[in-house]
Amino acid sequence: MPLMVKEKCCCGCSVTLGSQILATVNAITALCAIFTSFFYYSNWFLILAQILYCFASVCASALVFQAIRVRRALLMAPMMLVAIINLVALVIVFIVCTLTSFGVSTSINANVKYLYEHDSVWAFWLNTVYELPMDQDGKLISTDGVPAMLAEYSKSVGFYGAFSSFFLVILAVWVFIVHFDCFRTLKAGEGVRE
Repeated sequence: MPLMVKEKCCCGCSVTLGSQILATVNAITALCAIFTSFFYYSNWFLILAQILYCFASVCASALVFQAIRVRRALLMAPMMLVAIINLVALVIVFIVCTLTSFGVSTSINANVKYLYEHDSVWAFWLNTVYELPMDQDGKLISTDGVPAMLAEYSKSVGFYGAFSSFFLVILAVWVFIVHFDCFRTLKAGEGVRE
């Protein structure tokens, strides 16, 4: 039984063109992420892992063009793997942010506390937004309200993260579907040149 192949993308163009467009967007995004990863407050091994993943993502994006040019479906596998990894990562972010927005202690709470303790400009801004009593030098008069403020701020960050990552999960599913349809199209016509 032949594969059921969807020839058109949701936008009306061919599914191979849709996959090439998404691969181009993925490569540009990955290159930007490599550049911005040098400005993160994070552990060195997490930054290195992100740089390596972004480099692999750029390579997978390049293989999409080669797969379509030579009509080899197997060359689409790295891009589908990247799409699955993105989807799984976004689902994890959605779950962590949802838990944080309901008050469960997660890594978001630890990051907010770390920033508050080590970044004086950010801490001053947060103290001002939550209207904690400060003296003329910008130092807190009392630290009694700090834990409650940090918990409330973590909840709002969690809510925003859950809201935005929900839509990103939907987008990641769509990206995977487009690449998978391109894979199936190439698999059905493997060896046939246009």
